[in-house]
Amino acid sequence: MSPTQKKLLEYCYYLLGRCRYTTMEIHRKIKRKNTAYIEPATPDQLQEIIDYLLQKKYLNDQEYISLYLKGPAQRKSLGPNRI
Repeated sequence: MSPTQKKLLEYCYYLLGRCRYTTMEIHRKIKRKNTAYIEPATPDQLQEIIDYLLQKKYLNDQEYISLYLKGPAQRKSLGPNRI
């Protein structure tokens, strides 16, 4: 793993430690962050980071959707028609 990949992976850990994100959101964020580095990671290296996070179950779009749909109903006592 290149130094840039390690920095981007640490950035992902930081983001995921604060709140949940979808795979697309994380990809967009690391792609934007990647442009700030002198030696940016290639698109394949960015995909390796995403694959690693998926493998370790730090990213899970199905769980994100499930929690997203359950969240407002539980917090605000909204009915299913409003969701």
